[in-house]
Amino acid sequence: RMIVASRLREAFVQGENYAREDKMLDLGMDIIVQAGDGRLPVFVHARRADDIMTALRLAKEFSLHLVLVHATEAEFVADALVKYEAPVIVSPSPFGNPETWDAIDWGALSRLHRSGVQIALCSDHPFTTIDQLRPAAIAAYHAGLPREVALSAITITAADILGVEDEVGSIAEDKYADFVVLDKDPLDIEAKVEQVWLNGKLVEKLV
Repeated sequence: RMIVASRLREAFVQGENYAREDKMLDLGMDIIVQAGDGRLPVFVHARRADDIMTALRLAKEFSLHLVLVHATEAEFVADALVKYEAPVIVSPSPFGNPETWDAIDWGALSRLHRSGVQIALCSDHPFTTIDQLRPAAIAAYHAGLPREVALSAITITAADILGVEDEVGSIAEDKYADFVVLDKDPLDIEAKVEQVWLNGKLVEKLV
């Protein structure tokens, strides 16, 4: 862990030095410079609280736009996440065995939300496939996450964290209009897809 943190720090210091020098374009260094300038978010995969705090320290040191991914123990450092305004993208894969959903404390998402942390959900494909994304939102909802927050975690909040909220994430004028029509509440596990729309056009009708 110390080596990883050291290598990350070294990379960002090199990026800062590169930005000060008049050199030919180096695409690898340019990406690091953009991250250091806040033009690109930095996604850090960290589950343990100590790793999350290491990521936060690096983010503060280099003024990074930090996004935590997985963040299994995020609630233990929720105050630090709120203070730094670092969003968390939670995957449904627990430690050790991604197949055991019963091992997941779904109530943690509700507690994170109440702490003021911005949260979204990801599938962690291919370990947990994309078709498990809506069931993850449903599980979080039944564990106490407010309905609108659960829906937003797989739609507009996720788009906002990725910086594409002007294009996708909700149904609004000038957006891509990619959506599905279900026969029941989206947070009903028995809901089935009736229609699929891409860019405002019906591409699949299942009933």
